[in-house]
Amino acid sequence: MPLEKMSEKFRGKSDDIYVVDSEEVSPEFSDKIPVVPHKVLCSEIPFYSDPECTDRVAGAHIIILRPLDPDGYDILEVVPSRKKYTPGQYLTWHLNNKKMWENCFYRNPITGQIEEAWSMHVEYAGRVLSDDTVAKNREKLNELEAKYPQDSEIQVM
Repeated sequence: MPLEKMSEKFRGKSDDIYVVDSEEVSPEFSDKIPVVPHKVLCSEIPFYSDPECTDRVAGAHIIILRPLDPDGYDILEVVPSRKKYTPGQYLTWHLNNKKMWENCFYRNPITGQIEEAWSMHVEYAGRVLSDDTVAKNREKLNELEAKYPQDSEIQVM
């Protein structure tokens, strides 16, 4: 159910919801490294509202993130966003709960297979760690990345 409809259902009226309708929105920056930074592995991946991947969702794309978890928890995050990120960037975890997509699919750029992206997901709006912050924390980031050697072998199809 779209967020506007959920608002109507729970409040009995439609709320004004601020929506930025440009996929070229630049992300904000952060000077603080989070406990679990996220690294962009793939970006600008189209997603679709049908399992055949023919009805592309306009104005948004998928980003595949590697949470650099200190405990080595091995799972990739597949998230929708209207912001532009670049592979190799380090990000914080922020969500925009005012924009949501339901029942979406994508062609996994790593495997080439069509997969369900999510049944419901709000927009990812992570902040990019500044170059200075990355430089100051390079040793820690290298230690975290060493827990995921398989990421260096990822090739986008």
